[in-house]
Amino acid sequence: MRERVLTGNEPIIVNDVPTNTTILDFWKWNSSDLLNNTMRGAFAEFIVCQALEIDCTTARVDWEPFDIEYPMIWNKNGIIKTTVNIEVKCSAYLQSYERETPSKIIWGIPQTLDWSATENKYMDGSKRNSDIYIFCLYTATNRKTSNPLNMNFWEFYLVNTDKINEICGNQKTISYSALLKKLSPIKCYYTTIANEIKKLLQM
Repeated sequence: MRERVLTGNEPIIVNDVPTNTTILDFWKWNSSDLLNNTMRGAFAEFIVCQALEIDCTTARVDWEPFDIEYPMIWNKNGIIKTTVNIEVKCSAYLQSYERETPSKIIWGIPQTLDWSATENKYMDGSKRNSDIYIFCLYTATNRKTSNPLNMNFWEFYLVNTDKINEICGNQKTISYSALLKKLSPIKCYYTTIANEIKKLLQM
């Protein structure tokens, strides 16, 4: 069961007495560096959810076999597919630490074991558990003008998981150049993700 999101006003309690420190203070301390690899990946999932108008009133779960469950997708016959499972991968030229040169763009695409929360165990057989991969690229290269909150700095590349399985097999990573050359992804931007996903499913 997913936990509902907190409001940010919930206080830390000491000896049954609420303090002036709230969970919002923790979020600001913990989550402000959006160039941090872990935080940027979670932020990429969030902005994809926002672009797809997915309900975010329940907390993000780390252990699910895919990142986003997207409801209400139409297929080529006009029939609504109940859900589409999406895997979100993120990479960037800039990191939270200083580098002399921009980072090489690489995304992880490993096959993984599916964790069953109800059975409290990993299921047999590694695989890619999504229907679609969204490869997110934060394109900023100038730290002075960088702003991960500005969607103009983001590009998104969509690929059917079946295509990744066919071409990449058990490959664990893929570079930017290989993504473009081997998988011919659909390139889109924040405002066009939803429409491009629907087109991809109709192919």
